[in-house]
Amino acid sequence: MPTIWHLTDPDTWTQAQVRGVFSESTRGASIEQVGFLHGSYADQLALVTSFVYGDVTGPMVALGIDPVLLLARGLEVREEPGDPDDRTHFPHVHGGDLPLDVITKVIPVTVTDGVLGGWALSRGPGD
Repeated sequence: MPTIWHLTDPDTWTQAQVRGVFSESTRGASIEQVGFLHGSYADQLALVTSFVYGDVTGPMVALGIDPVLLLARGLEVREEPGDPDDRTHFPHVHGGDLPLDVITKVIPVTVTDGVLGGWALSRGPGD
């Protein structure tokens, strides 16, 4: 199963490191509020960035989440549509906040008016 990616701002990532868990579902909403973490695969991250961060310019962090470790920690990955009218499916992580050890890659990127920079579609085997 390929790496699941989640884009966040550096402050949110720093706060997660202090708390010991990552609890952001999507921009401005927690996993508790939404019910799951919004994830994407490597080839979907630029599209998600333009949709969610269209008004953002600045540094961001791409978090690589190991799906095998998620399952080992009792969390579930479900392939679900991002929009009920769209057939594109995204990996959503259900079951609660993410323990930090499931986040195995942290890649600094930039966003300029919703355009993702410093990102390549492939980040290694399985991504």
